[in-house]
Amino acid sequence: MTKVGDKLGIMTSEEGKFLAKIIADEIPVNGLWQTGLKLVLPAFINGLDDKVGDKIPMPWQLHIEELTTSLYEAFQDKVLTDEELNDILVKCSNMVNEEIDLPYLNEDDEAAAFLFLMQSIASLIKSGLKKKKEQQ
Repeated sequence: MTKVGDKLGIMTSEEGKFLAKIIADEIPVNGLWQTGLKLVLPAFINGLDDKVGDKIPMPWQLHIEELTTSLYEAFQDKVLTDEELNDILVKCSNMVNEEIDLPYLNEDDEAAAFLFLMQSIASLIKSGLKKKKEQQ
C-alpha cells in the first residue's frame, strides 16, 4: 500500500469520515442504531479504502481520488449547487471518455453521450432525494 501525505487508499481519513457521515444520515434508521452507524461507518469506509483503494488499477485510482476530493469539497457547505454538480459530472464524463472507447463514435460524440448519461442519472437521483425530503 502506498501512502501519500495522510492518504492511504483513494481518500484521506477526513474525506472518509465526512462522506461516511453523509451516507449515515441518509440511511433510514433511528435512535441507538443511528448513533452506532455514525460511529462504525467511518471506520468501516476508511478501513475498506485503506485495504482496497490502492489495489484499484491506474489510472482509475487517480480518477476516483479526484472525484472523491471533488465531492468532499462540494459538500463542505452541505449544499450541492447545480454548478458543482455539473463540474463533477463533466469530470466523470471526461474520465470515462478517456478510458473507454465506443466504436463508431468520435471522441466528442463519446464525451457528449457519457455526459448525457451521467446528467440523466444525477437528475433521477436529485428528484428522488427531493421527493424524499418533501415526504418528511
